[in-house]
Amino acid sequence: SMEFINKTLKNWLWVDTRSLALFRIMIGFLGLCDVLRRFPLIDVFYSDKGLNFNTTVANRYTLSLLDYFHTTGEVQFFFIVTAICFFFLMIGYRTRIFQILAVMGLISIHAAEWILQNGGDMVIRNYMFWALFLPLGTSLSIDSIRQSIRKHPEHDTNDLNKPMEVASPRIFHLAYLACLVQLAMIYFFNYINKTGSMWSNGSAIHYMYQLDTFLTPLGTWLASILNTDMMKFLTQMTKYIEIFAPIAILSPLFQPWLRRIVFVIFMIFHLIIG
Repeated sequence: SMEFINKTLKNWLWVDTRSLALFRIMIGFLGLCDVLRRFPLIDVFYSDKGLNFNTTVANRYTLSLLDYFHTTGEVQFFFIVTAICFFFLMIGYRTRIFQILAVMGLISIHAAEWILQNGGDMVIRNYMFWALFLPLGTSLSIDSIRQSIRKHPEHDTNDLNKPMEVASPRIFHLAYLACLVQLAMIYFFNYINKTGSMWSNGSAIHYMYQLDTFLTPLGTWLASILNTDMMKFLTQMTKYIEIFAPIAILSPLFQPWLRRIVFVIFMIFHLIIG
């Protein structure tokens, strides 16, 4: 029936603005941490005092506003302004403006020394780009409080007693679908690239636990208790989980429960990798 189709489409492609608010807070915090963790390295990589890989290694394909900031003080100023933009994005003040400025600042910092980039940097930039089209400040933000005060002014007790019409927190937006596709692609391409002999014979996880340079104390403990059969099982499960993810994320049926299941599974999955 049309009611079933309508409900399915809403569960599939509609997003709660409170979820977008949580996303805004989390990605704002992540961006802020990314800027601050690079701050002590300004003289090493980002100012004229440091190493300039862009002129010695290869031509850069992305423009950076940091090209116009040279001294330590100038670059520090740029980093501080970008960090402030991320803070205002987190609390949802003038969300759209500070969102755009934060994206410009982060892309400039990443592009200034592209040789330092990794896959995680690309992921956060892609999500911040798609998020430019999403109303991240609609809920749980200073902007939403200011808008509510303007829309529902309360001057006396009579105004306080007036019932307020609350709009549905669920919205449809193609940029949300783009974020889902982006996430599904990450795990899909991780799955199809696991073609080496270690993945086919089930020894990949075993060799992962031999990387002493990256192994944490928890990893060392796990390596000591996991036998060969358990290592093979985890290797196969890794592939199954990564192909299950894009199917569950993009499936129009059984939502939002499939995405919730994927969320829990991958929280555990990435904590184990970490």
